[in-house]
Order: sequence, then C-alpha cells, then structure tokens
Amino acid sequence: MVNNRAGRPRGGSDARERIIAAARTRFEHDGYAAVSVRAIARDAGVDHSLVNYHFGTKEALFGHVLAIAMTPGEVMDKVFAAGSDHVAERLVGTAVTLWDQPVFSGPLLAVLRSADDDSGLRRTLGTFISTEVHGRLRDHIGGPDASLHATAVVTVMGGLIFSRYVMGAEPMASMSREQIVATLAPMLAPHLERRGRPR
Repeated sequence: MVNNRAGRPRGGSDARERIIAAARTRFEHDGYAAVSVRAIARDAGVDHSLVNYHFGTKEALFGHVLAIAMTPGEVMDKVFAAGSDHVAERLVGTAVTLWDQPVFSGPLLAVLRSADDDSGLRRTLGTFISTEVHGRLRDHIGGPDASLHATAVVTVMGGLIFSRYVMGAEPMASMSREQIVATLAPMLAPHLERRGRPR
C-alpha cells in the first residue's frame, strides 16, 4: 500500500527501480527476515521514508521483487478480516481462485522453480514463509500450541500448491475449486477455528 498522506520524499526519478534492485540483492544474500527497510534504502541511496512511500511495507516490497500483485500473507489478511466463521473454506477457496489465475500464479511458479537451483532464493522464500505466512497463522490461531496448528495449515496448503500447480498431479490438477474446498477445508478447520475455545 502506497502512503500518499505526505509529500513524496526526494530520491530521483529512478528511485523506485533502485529500491527494487537493492531489495532483490539484499533478500537473495541475507534472506527475508534479516533484511531491514533501512538497509535496503541505504543500498539504494535513498531515505528509508521513500521505501515506505512507494511500497508501504517490507512484505509489499518483497511482492514487487517477485513481480506479484499480492503476497500470500496479504491474501491471508483479507481472508481473516472477513471473520472467523468458515475461515478454512475461505482460505482454501481464495487460494485456488488466485492460483488458478496465471497472472497471480505465473510469477510465483517461476520463483519456485528457480529456487531449485538457487540456495539464496530458497533461504529467502523459507524465511518469508516462516515470518509472514506461518507467523500470521500463528497469531490468528492463538494459544500455546498455535505454532503447531499453523504448521499443519502451512503443510496442507503447501501440498495443495505443489501437487496442483507445480507438479500438475492428478487427481488434484483436474479437481474443481468446490471439490478441493470440500476435501481440504475439513482438514484445516480444526486448526484454524480454535479462537475462543478453552486451551
């Protein structure tokens, strides 16, 4: 999300491109979690406020580095914002709807395939999933065992993406959105819909 509340900080007409290039290098070398917005700004030769102006958050900047319109963490934010009822169905349904669109899945699939031969990219993706995806799930679920339940959700959703979109494995590749939701949501509901229950 771009912050338009204040005037645009100075940084040159190519500042946005320099920031993305600096972020790509930092993420590849240091991994997602270890990189700060200030470090990216310093490498790009701009004030850190310009990074916030153009991208809003480090996660959104990472999405631009990957050339995707919305990160998985941002997708989850939208799912959780709609309420806690039927959250498993919404999560699976939203994921399938988005990944079935080449404009969303194409860049992500390219990154996943590139990661096979790029240890730095694998580390970056791993820390991103741990920080932004697993972390969001853990915070949503809550409680002392939230991390375990979040791990279960990440594992099931990762299996969906790998089997349907990376490998094109049957029968998952040919199943309808409704069939996938009906199959996977009951597995995820016990992990996602625990808020307010006794711990």
